[in-house]
Amino acid sequence: MTAKICVDVYSERLSTYTSSGKILSEEQADKLKEMRSFLNVDEAAVADIHQDKCADSYLTSVKEVMGTTGIIPDEYWEGLTQLQARLCLSDDAAQAIFAKEVLVKMKTFGDSAVKALEEKAKAQQAQQEGKMNIEAESDLIGEISKLIQFAIESKALATKEVDGEDVEVIGASLAGQYEKGTLKELYKQYVVDAFAGSNAAQNEKLFANLNKLALVLGLESREVTEIHSSIGAFIFRQYLGKQLEKGPLGPQENAFLASIKDALGLDQQMCDNLVRDSKEMKVSTMVEKMFESASVLADDVRKMRDAADTFDVDLKNDLQINEFRLERLFLCEVEDMVDSGELTPSNLGALEEPAEQLHISEDAAARMLEDVVAKRTSGGLLQAASLVRQGATDAAVKEMTSMLRFAALNDGEKAGKVNVSEGERNELYQLYTASMLGTAGGMDVEAKERCELLRSVMGLAPLPA
Repeated sequence: MTAKICVDVYSERLSTYTSSGKILSEEQADKLKEMRSFLNVDEAAVADIHQDKCADSYLTSVKEVMGTTGIIPDEYWEGLTQLQARLCLSDDAAQAIFAKEVLVKMKTFGDSAVKALEEKAKAQQAQQEGKMNIEAESDLIGEISKLIQFAIESKALATKEVDGEDVEVIGASLAGQYEKGTLKELYKQYVVDAFAGSNAAQNEKLFANLNKLALVLGLESREVTEIHSSIGAFIFRQYLGKQLEKGPLGPQENAFLASIKDALGLDQQMCDNLVRDSKEMKVSTMVEKMFESASVLADDVRKMRDAADTFDVDLKNDLQINEFRLERLFLCEVEDMVDSGELTPSNLGALEEPAEQLHISEDAAARMLEDVVAKRTSGGLLQAASLVRQGATDAAVKEMTSMLRFAALNDGEKAGKVNVSEGERNELYQLYTASMLGTAGGMDVEAKERCELLRSVMGLAPLPA
């Protein structure tokens, strides 16, 4: 009861000093200090009373020193600190009063930044729609920089020592003054524009302000990390998409990616995954383009395999390409290697590399080779006969030459049933034989072997020895 009476008496005396918004003088503050001692009342017991009685006078002083700019000179700031002590205001109470006034002026800078954000969005929309007359250009970086600078100069943003380390702290932020999505977009677009700048020194300065901006906007570290990850992933994919078209990443490309990682504080595992995903996407896109086209070309298959080998991408295990597509890619290369003369009965080893990369087993490769040989010999014979009927004898000889390359891989086994009469087969044989005759009217050993192979494929009886 005595303690309560003492506090009430003290409150009445404080009220007489602070009535009508008057500010405690140093003399009055000393008398109150003596009174607390006499009544055996500590400062903590009357803290709420001082906050209630002195908050308005402290706010008035804050407004006066902030003026119209909101920037508090160092000498005035020292005066506010002394006034806080005289009014017996706790740090939390003084900061709350200070933040209330700072926030009023901070929001004017925030409004300008939001307006610049809206102008930028309009400009981007107009550009996408192909409109030429854009009303205004956005200076988002400039407006946000002014916001950060105000927070620093108004002492809302300061550096405080925590556990022996200097840590940036904020006394007033824009959290709650705008929708969370707007605050996030302000931060995101600031980062995007910072990366878009061509001045390296300016960009470095902008990146140095990222933590300050997050504090001023009132963003949580989790939200900042999400934004950084989103932007970082976008930049990685865009950059890798262009660079991987040129080939593997070199020291310069890896250094650039490392700078992005450091600037945004990205997780190393995330960056590694993005690089890996981009490499897999590069190879996957090459595969998809081949199957979207009218026909699969052997050169494209080889380029794809080279890229997969360079980027260490497994077509089956990493990209989950189905067996049908893998076999089709293999057959395409087989046919091209036979046509080009790379694959011969004495050089079947050329199939090993594509078979391994395309996950074609030895048995499957043998079966597929046998099938393609049978298909090309029977098809080649039919095509040659058709060309002769059309009078295109040179084209018919060329077709038979190509057909024999395949037939040689199957020991000249007779072509399957085709609609070519024996008379037409004999005519084709004579046409081919005539094309093999040299200038002296004879044939070399290789030409004779080809003619014998052709007779065998056509099912004609061997010539007498």
